[in-house]
Amino acid sequence: MDKKWRLCLLVTALLTAVCPALSASQTIRDCTYENFPLTFRDAEGQASGLFHDMLREIALRENWTLQYRHDSWENCLQALKDGDVDVLPAIGEDPERAGLYRFGRETVLVNWGVLITAQGRGVQNIIELDGKRIAVANEDL
Repeated sequence: MDKKWRLCLLVTALLTAVCPALSASQTIRDCTYENFPLTFRDAEGQASGLFHDMLREIALRENWTLQYRHDSWENCLQALKDGDVDVLPAIGEDPERAGLYRFGRETVLVNWGVLITAQGRGVQNIIELDGKRIAVANEDL
């Protein structure tokens, strides 16, 4: 069995164990936002990316119907908090969110970050950011 199928089976088992309400549901509401290549809208406007590919495979195996909503990261996070969506892919876990949502225990992907500085700033590592002003994505970790 190749790695892709093992990963899909693992995610299916994880979602079923962690989210029993989802396994009983016919329609799963998912929110997609622009975070290429993890979650985004493709050229046809369809939900796409690593997490949506896995979710589609799980939905096929579990006989779920997926309902997609595309919005900003902040609005998707609020929709999850308000119960307007069932699944939000590619969300980081922190103590506050752990108290609100159910997170899987298996890592699908280790996320990364990119640091962009003004030309000539010469920042070589994270230590050199001490005392500097930094812009980040709203509501992200």
